[in-house]
Amino acid sequence: MSSEEFQQAPGPAPDPAPGPRRAAGRPALLVALLQVLAGALVGSLLTWQVARSAPPPAGAPPAPSSPRPAALEAAGTAPPLSVTQLYRQAAPAVVGIIRVGRDPHPFGTVNGSGFFIDDQGHVVTNHHVVQGAASLRVRLHDGRTVPARLMGTDPGSDLAVLRVDLGGPPPAVLPLGDSDAVEIGEPTVVIGNPLGLEGTVTAGILSGRGRVLEGQNGRPIRNVLQTDAAVNPGNSGGPLLNARGEVIGVVTAMEGPAPGNAFGLAVPVNTLKKSLPRLLAGQKVDRPWLGISGISLSPDNAATLGVQAEEGVLVAETLPGSPAEAAGLRAAGAGGGEGDVILAVDGQPVRSVEDILAHIDGKQVGDRVVLTVLRAGTRMEIPVRLGAWPDDLPRR
Repeated sequence: MSSEEFQQAPGPAPDPAPGPRRAAGRPALLVALLQVLAGALVGSLLTWQVARSAPPPAGAPPAPSSPRPAALEAAGTAPPLSVTQLYRQAAPAVVGIIRVGRDPHPFGTVNGSGFFIDDQGHVVTNHHVVQGAASLRVRLHDGRTVPARLMGTDPGSDLAVLRVDLGGPPPAVLPLGDSDAVEIGEPTVVIGNPLGLEGTVTAGILSGRGRVLEGQNGRPIRNVLQTDAAVNPGNSGGPLLNARGEVIGVVTAMEGPAPGNAFGLAVPVNTLKKSLPRLLAGQKVDRPWLGISGISLSPDNAATLGVQAEEGVLVAETLPGSPAEAAGLRAAGAGGGEGDVILAVDGQPVRSVEDILAHIDGKQVGDRVVLTVLRAGTRMEIPVRLGAWPDDLPRR
């Protein structure tokens, strides 16, 4: 997998992981066991990573002007909580998402999870949980079921925001933490509605960070958090919490050989923070697109591929209609030797596909980048105007 812009090509690059099983409710049953040390404070929590908020694009409507609720700010130095304390505090902020129409689920079935982030009734969930619904409802922790309105979506990061009118503030809201500050091994907790079992809590540790997960539209989501807390269909869109009750990620997938023998993946909360102003303003967040697949070069595979450079990214494919194709980038043929090798982006050296993805990830649709490439032994600079990541990737 690569970043927003790229896909890791086959060949010397590792094979992509199998598509994750999403947590949009299927009738089934899986129970996660919590282990608690007697007389000690134990919290096992699910974690995810967050990026700084980015301002809306020029001409976009402003985000709501009301004062920012305190719940959107991280709890910071709050003391750690036990799993029991954390559940009592956080569970009332977690809801079940019900899709009405356009899918095989019967009316009233909870298809995923979400959570309140402010006193205006905004709920964060996954894009894939609400995608294709004719209308939406949410089930509150106290059993009430109320209508919900889709506000903004970020398909490229699998995020969405709903608005629920309760006639007053929600029963609880969750503070957003800092996914850049999480450490492997710290406790994590997941609260959601797996397999139709509403209000379920599972606990574990942060098992990994910096993972790359391919989203439903083919865009790689970077900096994904991994937890060993049990995650199953129906958990999607729910919070991954740290021991202070802060959201560090939005649960988005499970991946593994089989249910019960899988691990959970979550979109980092800093990614949510970056998109949040536009999501609250009711916008669709478009992600920049270059439109290539590439192979990271090394001295070991350069000779096999028949390229002169031992560092950089070999262009393996340019996708139809992509900015890369329009700019004239040349992809490698069957032998691999004819393709352009990307050496730098905007003057920043490139040593892997991830380097290119990270650079493109910080850009906006319409931005211009300059690629330094090696073509048949000659260095040249090729300007490229980034497009918007398509809902469905074109294929040759």
